[in-house]
Amino acid sequence: MAGAVLDNADRTLADRRDHNRLGFAVQLGTVRFSGWPCDPTNMPAEVVNYAATQLQIADPSCLKAYSQWEKTRLEHV
Repeated sequence: MAGAVLDNADRTLADRRDHNRLGFAVQLGTVRFSGWPCDPTNMPAEVVNYAATQLQIADPSCLKAYSQWEKTRLEHV
């Protein structure tokens, strides 16, 4: 995800909960990088950690909760 930096507008698009913000950010980064949305919960830890650092999320493992709400994931795609 080198170069997939989130700007302030990107950060305001996602829900306030950390797992949603992180899941959305990872999807956004993969779409920008590859042209396709990917399941954020299956991304390498390096990608998730990179996005979490940008969002100032201390615990990137919160992303596990993102997969619980299919509706949210579909809305983010």
